Amino acid sequence: MGSIFTRTAPLAIVRRVETHVVNFARLALLCLAVLGIFGCSEIQAMGKVVLFSPVSGIVLSNGKPVSGAVLKRHVFWRWGNKAYDDETTTDAAGRFAFPERSATMLLGSVLPHEPYIDQRITIEHGGKTYIAWESAKRGYALNDELIYMDMTDLDNPSGGGSMKTVGDPTKPITITCSLESPRKRVGEISGICQFDSASAR
Repeated sequence: MGSIFTRTAPLAIVRRVETHVVNFARLALLCLAVLGIFGCSEIQAMGKVVLFSPVSGIVLSNGKPVSGAVLKRHVFWRWGNKAYDDETTTDAAGRFAFPERSATMLLGSVLPHEPYIDQRITIEHGGKTYIAWESAKRGYALNDELIYMDMTDLDNPSGGGSMKTVGDPTKPITITCSLESPRKRVGEISGICQFDSASAR
């Protein structure tokens, strides 16, 4: 009995190592095949993902511009398991702007998966913190934040369960953030800010 267990255990370990080696080899071959088909420049273009579309706007308090307010943006990309943080400050006119936050990926371009990016923008002013933007981006294209599934009236084939947009996805995202406004949800986005473009449709 002792000799059987002694021989079986190392054999199981060897087989497990062989399995990992085979899987790694297959993955490497897949990468090489993709590179061979598309080329390096095409792969880089295909692998670009937009984690947070450009957002600009204005911060108001009692209808007046707020200068010096600090806006902090947090992004967590679940596929890449990476977090990104940046911040900006409103100018004398209360205006701010965040550039596009993007990344690149190779395997995600060819392997099926569900995009999911946690997004958050906070406003710090006067010793208080306000939630300006909180959402989950479920696509990698520019302005995907504005697209959402209408879950109301699901039993109505012509009304519920359809894709809708907040504003115009072909135009830059601009918002107005009033510090006195209550937090509301528009589509998949919740916060104190309102979209300057058309409302949800």
